[in-house]
Amino acid sequence: MEWYITIGPVILALLMLLVLGVPIAISLAVVGIAGIFWVQGVNGLSIISTITYSTLANYILTPIPLFIFMGELLVFTQVSKDAFEVINKWLGRLPGGLAVSGIGACALFAAINGSSPATTATIGLVSVPEMLNRGYNKRLATGSIAAGGALGILIPPSILMIVYGVASGTSVGQLFMAGFIPGIMLAGIMMLYIVIRCRLSPNLAPLSEHVSWSNRLRSTWKILPAILLATLVLSVIYLGIATPTEAGAIGAFGAFLLAIISRRFTWSRMHAALLHTVTTSAFILFIVLGAHFFGYMLSHFGIPQGISETISKWDVSRWWIMIAFNFVYLILGCLMDPTSIILVTGPIVIPIVQNLGFDLVWFGIIFTLNMEMANITPPVGFNLYVMKGIVPENVSLTDIILGSLPFVVLQAAALALIMIFPKIALWLPSMMKVSGVG
Repeated sequence: MEWYITIGPVILALLMLLVLGVPIAISLAVVGIAGIFWVQGVNGLSIISTITYSTLANYILTPIPLFIFMGELLVFTQVSKDAFEVINKWLGRLPGGLAVSGIGACALFAAINGSSPATTATIGLVSVPEMLNRGYNKRLATGSIAAGGALGILIPPSILMIVYGVASGTSVGQLFMAGFIPGIMLAGIMMLYIVIRCRLSPNLAPLSEHVSWSNRLRSTWKILPAILLATLVLSVIYLGIATPTEAGAIGAFGAFLLAIISRRFTWSRMHAALLHTVTTSAFILFIVLGAHFFGYMLSHFGIPQGISETISKWDVSRWWIMIAFNFVYLILGCLMDPTSIILVTGPIVIPIVQNLGFDLVWFGIIFTLNMEMANITPPVGFNLYVMKGIVPENVSLTDIILGSLPFVVLQAAALALIMIFPKIALWLPSMMKVSGVG
């Protein structure tokens, strides 16, 4: 059976399950297994055990619970609160200083967390009430932190990049390094925008009080341990001393020590951290497993190969195809979560990207930036709803969406820069000593 005949029923079946509210992991698995049964019958179902074992025993997935656990433990040490307070003492006198500090705190917390919604919630709980209490425009206050929180999936370590590495067979270590410069660049662009906008419209953000240099220096020690831990985790990957899995273990152990040293460790908090780590990891791994069933079925029908061959015959520039992928991902990101998107589309898109001659590490950053924009774009921008859940009732979802829109434009500008100048993402990975993809 030709691939273009089977693709319609496959997509329709998946969409029907999703519309009925069936979880994405189960939807992918059901459609995948049904497709295998349709072609191979009962005997073909023996492949299920093989796919399950080979997927969940994949060494490349082990950093996921380690980095989640690292982030959970560091929440106990109140890194988010300390980061915001310290960065605000250094940058607070700038126009829009509290919002600028919020972006900086998001960037720092992203380097020890790896999750966009978690970064938004953790930094937002500290910074947004402070901004609103000081008379900041509520759209600027909420939009800046919702956008800054999206840095959680770009600045390494990133859970989404690990999932992309699994889907594409790309080195997770190289993906981490590729995200570092774009992440810092985007944070800088956001900060510069806030400063310029607040200088032109001072009524948006009252100036903060002056802080002495001695006070700034004394406060910095609060976040030095977290900075050193994040630097250590990335350095051992960059220098080839450890794989991402080993770096995740180092980070988790270091976070455990910081929790004890800070005297904020309790067994109830440890239990909560472990429980959240297990539930989040299981959620991601079930999606990965369901996507592998779905991907095997697609490959068996020849759908990825057929689409790839068809597109390769188009008489258009490969860059037009890449631009089209960006629009598709932005639309999908408004409807689905990023992990599901890459695992559903990966078997189709990644071979095409590879055949067109694009670097898969570079494309991983392009994909991640699209997901950043999707995180603050309605109707299903996760960060928008996370922000709505932590702000006072007088701040509407409309305020948050309108406050986030200028930052979507800034993210699109950063995406364009990385498409025009791929070295922004690829220079650091090209300099690193790769210690393996795990």
